[in-house]
Amino acid sequence: MQSVDNLLCSLLRQLTPGSQRFPEEISKLSDTHRKRDSRPRTKDLVSALDVLIRGLKKDVFLVLDGIDEYPEDAEDTKREDVLKLIETIVGKDYDNLHVLITSKEEPDIRKWFEGLGNGPEELDIEDQISTDLDSFIERKMSTDRNLNDLDDDLKHQIEQRLNEGEERSAPRSSLKPDD
Repeated sequence: MQSVDNLLCSLLRQLTPGSQRFPEEISKLSDTHRKRDSRPRTKDLVSALDVLIRGLKKDVFLVLDGIDEYPEDAEDTKREDVLKLIETIVGKDYDNLHVLITSKEEPDIRKWFEGLGNGPEELDIEDQISTDLDSFIERKMSTDRNLNDLDDDLKHQIEQRLNEGEERSAPRSSLKPDD
């Protein structure tokens, strides 16, 4: 599982392609910690990300997928830590930042989103994914030559088995609307 600091470092790297140099204050932060063989504090990494996003003269699209995959109660990185980080980033109200967050329906995540006020827009894609999966399964069962010769009762059992369970759950998406 990725820590909040690793997530921040990853965002910094992704927002600075190889041909582009880091802003000077980020380079200094990196050099200082490289010499000390240490890691910057989380707040320093957040500040560095702030400098980088504000300095970019183009739109920044931040996609954070699977927030529900961070455990609610872990020793290192808790889901709450990641949600707080996202809230910090989104709360800075950048003109050029667009955020897409995906997650399965979880009570703590829903409560967190509701606490953001009128900012996020929810998009529930579960029904569409369910319809797409149904169509895919039906098409495979009727066209796949390995499945085509199966007994109808066995085909029905296979379809039922594929259609049950949490594996079919689709992520929810939330968007930070443009200002």
